[in-house]
Amino acid sequence: MPLHSSQLPSFHNEGCFPPSSINGSYGRVHLSLENKALWEEFYTLGTEMIITKSGRRMFPSCKVIVTGLNPHSLYLMLVDIVPLDNARYKWHCGHWEPVGKADPHFPSHFYLHPDSPAPGSHWMKEPVSFQRLKITNNTLEQCEHIILHSMHKYQPRFHVVLTSAHTLTLPWNAVATFVFPETTFMAVTAYQNSKVTQLKIDNNPFAKGFRENGLSCKKNRGKNVRGTEMVKQGSAEETGCDPLTDESVATLQGYWSLH
Repeated sequence: MPLHSSQLPSFHNEGCFPPSSINGSYGRVHLSLENKALWEEFYTLGTEMIITKSGRRMFPSCKVIVTGLNPHSLYLMLVDIVPLDNARYKWHCGHWEPVGKADPHFPSHFYLHPDSPAPGSHWMKEPVSFQRLKITNNTLEQCEHIILHSMHKYQPRFHVVLTSAHTLTLPWNAVATFVFPETTFMAVTAYQNSKVTQLKIDNNPFAKGFRENGLSCKKNRGKNVRGTEMVKQGSAEETGCDPLTDESVATLQGYWSLH
């Protein structure tokens, strides 16, 4: 079953973040971005994330390093994405500018990490990756992906939930929420800022075909078509997060059933 924000009342008011949760610390629990430097590079340009009907993975992906958990207690790890403000935007003369009131936000879904629940020792042994999370503009999507509006700004939030058993049965004992301002992004159906596009090509390992062929070189334009096909014909793991393919080749389960 999908998880909704109403199941976690302590952070149901979207856009309201506990001050202690911003940039990593909440009591003894600490979260940091594993790929912080890359996120900051995109943040300086104005990060854009493609949304599609079938769902698209994010690049950069969300990876966090967790410390301060009880090694023997069970925890859930979740992500949701909420509006950053109440505006709709357009790309004009090389920058984003607000053009009106935001569209109503869809009820929040959470992406539950597939390893949940797991002991604190499991979460702390290596970076926790949410690379399978997908975002979509498909309003008929019921459970798998997080639904967003194009031309709206969003903020991912990371949640650490203490639980007492291998189940999603409520209530949960405690929730810690973490927000990293450098992970904010604009949802788009096509990239608007060419610098963002180039940065994704330079850093996304699944954009190898574009880097080798040189998108900016006229003499290589014919090869670029082949480069596009190379990426599109890759595995679902690759095309799921490639920044330039029009649609994901395969849809991966966003929410996972626990048995």
